[in-house]
Amino acid sequence: MKAGRRALRPARRNRAAMGAGGADRHAMGFDGRKAANHARRLATYPGWLDIPAVLENRVYAVNASAYFARPGPRAVDGTELLAHLIHPEFFGWHGPLHAFQTVN
Repeated sequence: MKAGRRALRPARRNRAAMGAGGADRHAMGFDGRKAANHARRLATYPGWLDIPAVLENRVYAVNASAYFARPGPRAVDGTELLAHLIHPEFFGWHGPLHAFQTVN
């Protein structure tokens, strides 16, 4: 676990670096209210508003606890959810509608 947390720290410190790769989708693991608050804070970081995902309203809040944080069959649902968010034209979402929401 420690190694994983260390690996994430640079991205947390330099959120503007997320735009360097030209991300066209971004998923955040929070409930809806927390995601909206987090998105407002991210908007103050230099470069955040220049990220293609932000410009095209493709930032999503996902239920990370239900789909990504626990091993088991729900991990397959999480993979399907990410496939839908990344390529909705190819992958439909047949799970609950509250599994994700667009964050503006």
